[in-house]
Amino acid sequence: MSAFVRDATAGAVLLLRGEAGIGKSTLWRAGVADAASARRVLRADAAAAETALRYAVLADLLRATPLDPLPPLQRDALAAVLAGGDADPRAVAAGTRALLAALAQEGPVLVSIDDAHWTDAPSAAALGFALRRLDDENVAVLLAARSDAELPLPLVPERTTTIEVTPLSRGALHHLINERTGQSWPRPFAHRVHALSGGNPFYALEIAGRARDGVPALPDSLLSLVDDRFAALSGECLAALRVVALAESPTWKLVDTVVSGGAAALDDAVACGLVVETASRLRFTHPLYAEGVVASSSPSALRAVHSRLAQLAPASEVAARHAALAATGPDEATAARLEQAARDVFARENAPLAAELAGHALALSDGPPVPERVMLAAETSLVAGDLARARTLLLEALDVVPPGDRRARVLILLSDAVEEGTDMLERYCEAAVAEAADPALRADALSALAGICALGRVHDLPRQRSRVDEAHALCPTSSVVETNGLWVKALGGDAVPPEPTGDDTPFLLSPRRARGLALLWDGRLDEARAVFAAGVEESLAAGEDESLTAALLQQAELESRAGWVERARRVAADAALGAPNDSQGRSLALRIRAAASLPAADPAETCRLAQEAAAIAAQGRFTWQELEARRIAGAAALLGGDVETALRELGRVREHLRENGIANPGAFPVAGDLAETLVHAGRPDEADALAEELAASGNTWATVVATRVHGFLSGDDEQLEESAERARALGLRLDEGRALLLLGVARRRSKRRGAAREAFARAERVFAELGASQYTALVRREAARLGGRTAGGRELSATERRVAELVAAGYSNREVAAAVSLSVRGVEASLSRIYTKLGIRSRTQLAAKYVDLHISPEPPAS
Repeated sequence: MSAFVRDATAGAVLLLRGEAGIGKSTLWRAGVADAASARRVLRADAAAAETALRYAVLADLLRATPLDPLPPLQRDALAAVLAGGDADPRAVAAGTRALLAALAQEGPVLVSIDDAHWTDAPSAAALGFALRRLDDENVAVLLAARSDAELPLPLVPERTTTIEVTPLSRGALHHLINERTGQSWPRPFAHRVHALSGGNPFYALEIAGRARDGVPALPDSLLSLVDDRFAALSGECLAALRVVALAESPTWKLVDTVVSGGAAALDDAVACGLVVETASRLRFTHPLYAEGVVASSSPSALRAVHSRLAQLAPASEVAARHAALAATGPDEATAARLEQAARDVFARENAPLAAELAGHALALSDGPPVPERVMLAAETSLVAGDLARARTLLLEALDVVPPGDRRARVLILLSDAVEEGTDMLERYCEAAVAEAADPALRADALSALAGICALGRVHDLPRQRSRVDEAHALCPTSSVVETNGLWVKALGGDAVPPEPTGDDTPFLLSPRRARGLALLWDGRLDEARAVFAAGVEESLAAGEDESLTAALLQQAELESRAGWVERARRVAADAALGAPNDSQGRSLALRIRAAASLPAADPAETCRLAQEAAAIAAQGRFTWQELEARRIAGAAALLGGDVETALRELGRVREHLRENGIANPGAFPVAGDLAETLVHAGRPDEADALAEELAASGNTWATVVATRVHGFLSGDDEQLEESAERARALGLRLDEGRALLLLGVARRRSKRRGAAREAFARAERVFAELGASQYTALVRREAARLGGRTAGGRELSATERRVAELVAAGYSNREVAAAVSLSVRGVEASLSRIYTKLGIRSRTQLAAKYVDLHISPEPPAS
């Protein structure tokens, strides 16, 4: 979308298709907003009530467009249209074509219409006439329309690209309902909402917003919509539809077996589009219809269907589930049957179904809860992602489970169910270590404790190493112990481990992920990229939301370190969709957003975002998140020239790592930025000592940075060239550009102007390729200090001059935008160019520059 609105060729059309509520209008609005900085946007929002009006859409598109360039006949025709009158259709069509061509001579144009299927016929005719005849003019078209609606606009097929807006994934929908409702819903709730809504975000928000006691419910508006579809159906047809709604794999034969004559009764439902047959199975055309059938049926009618399905179901767990749903009170025999079915299903790694069956087993138990049954319900709920239910059950289990190994198992599971911060996790794991006698269980507890202390609190790494060593000695075959051991040893600076074999654990907890992080920390980006890409693919295939979020997070971090701004932003946004809506998740989302945008965003804003993330993480003692956020805040401050803030933030991170034995310099890559900050602070000896430490670490990335710092301190061209070359070979493109930038600075200081210009030009090419606009601006400012004319020129255009005057006078970007007929984003882009041309970095410096020049800015016209 962004690429289209920026770079679309003349006459190109992008059509967004999708069902009502699927999000196509949201995407269309995002495209319109993106286009505002690159194109003149003509916008219309078509409406069903206005399809009978003449030229309603055309008048919306042209309402703020001067008609002066047109010949009198065409000008009068369009003026009449804008005034709500009538005009000769030929003159209107010709005038529309001529006006679009005239606007395109001034700059690229985007014609954008939402709900384009409701475009009135006269507008469609005029626009079709105009657009077919704009061959060379830079006019593009962005439309949104329903998939099932006919589009009245005649489009040229070879110029039109159609995108079907598909339903949201479960992870994206989970994030959406958390964000919009302001609650942190458990994963099973989100999955249920996804199943009911079919991934439609509008339906999903309606359903989540009407949830009762944590159970998704259809709101009255959707129930009414569903009821309208059922109103004309017979009682026999509705009875047959209950079977289709409740059975796992409904067929014509099954319907006829449960309901006499049910197959024939379903003909009406098929005829009106409620039910279809796919691969010999019956299904509703939308999951809402199934829920509507259930919601409109009496409990006794539903129990009767479940009772009959329990007798007919071939699989034991399916029969047990239907028996549970048919039960009217405690039934120990059914509870035992459900418990066994839950264990069987859990062994096959179907945690959601296992949790449901285990919950039914508890509910139907006759007498006090059996500890093993409580534990089963808790563990299955935990793996299914319902942390709140798992936590409640596990706390209950602490009261009924005797001391020893079983209690240790409860405590280990509790450590996985805690959301409030690292303190409780650590406390539960320490208690589990004290309780466990079984070697495998004690190994799990020790490994979990080491992981929490190393990866959560980044605390006392030597002690965590001894814990994972003891855990490995107790249980050398445990993949969880192996994974935590890899994490801890990688933080300690051990060599990257070999690729694991026979590893089929989910990516989140796998040795593959730990190895990928070790590769990333070592600067071996291509190898790490392959690991994380495979993690994304396997997590998508398995439906592992948490693993998918972890793999995307690592991809975002990798692309941020490489310097690819748009890639990092895109993947960071995807990763943030799956972040939980708790303090750690909010901190994570802010932190990766700041990291991804750092090379291109305003440094002060990036620093603010990262500091906000650090403050949120500190409240829950999520130390890893806090350290990463502070590192990003320091890097942004360095880029913005705020040496004091950079020293404070980077120094805090460095000190924590040193105190806690984190020997891998790539885990929190703070040392390079800190060394450069120390140089700017006039402390070169400390910078040199830090570079020596990096060089001695054996870490591949660290040696590249150490060479850069040493070269900058000594003014050694050869070292800086070597650092740039090695960084490029490793895919560390941002580090390559930074080495070339310092090469230019070193050459300028030694009065080698031509050689400095050449280095600055190379650095600028690298940063431009990456989209690292803040570094590009920094290169130009450094190059400007050579004297003479820069490659981009230093004269402000008339628009830039007016923007500069208003900003210097203290007006906001929004006020300036209104005064000079630009978007806010256009003003921001102009300011970036202005800062570069004038060799400054801030609004304060711009105001001072205008005072120095004795210019008194004029206010915008009111």
